[in-house]
Amino acid sequence: GVRSRRPSASFKSSWGQTGRDRSPRTFGEFGSAQASTGVRDRAAQVPDRSLNLSLHSEWSQAAILRRDWSPGSAQLALAYDHGSIRCEFNHASQTLWSGHWEPEITLQGVLLGATSEWKEVCWVSDDDGDYLELQKSFADGRIVQRQIYLAREDHFLFLADVVLGEGEDLVEYSSTMPLSPGV
Repeated sequence: GVRSRRPSASFKSSWGQTGRDRSPRTFGEFGSAQASTGVRDRAAQVPDRSLNLSLHSEWSQAAILRRDWSPGSAQLALAYDHGSIRCEFNHASQTLWSGHWEPEITLQGVLLGATSEWKEVCWVSDDDGDYLELQKSFADGRIVQRQIYLAREDHFLFLADVVLGEGEDLVEYSSTMPLSPGV
């Protein structure tokens, strides 16, 4: 099929801080001569390191996992609303994958349909990294638990799916990562 390439977005500056004095930014400053001329204080371009590196919202069903604030740092953005996971992973200023990432489960050769949307099971963010665990139910009582961990200092991204359920029937699992061209 035809694959379109959408531009990705990233946060370039910190909200609420500006200038050398780090005084709070107001809405009016965005329309100031400084902002409209493009002339900026170098200190204003450096993100506030005290801000959280990663964001997660159970309500909006979205997360951004980020290793650090340096340009080109590993970053995984994902949304798990509307029954599917859409994600994009960037590292060293390159998009490694972008698109839908869904599992397929067959039981005795029959494709199982989903009976729920993705739900958050666990979210932990600390100095070591970010961990997000999601869960989705399928027909015949099968459950897929997706585990995502981005390590800060150890420089790795861990992705795992677990298929849970009872019985001794043959269960087959597959999942395709939407890799970018050239990866």
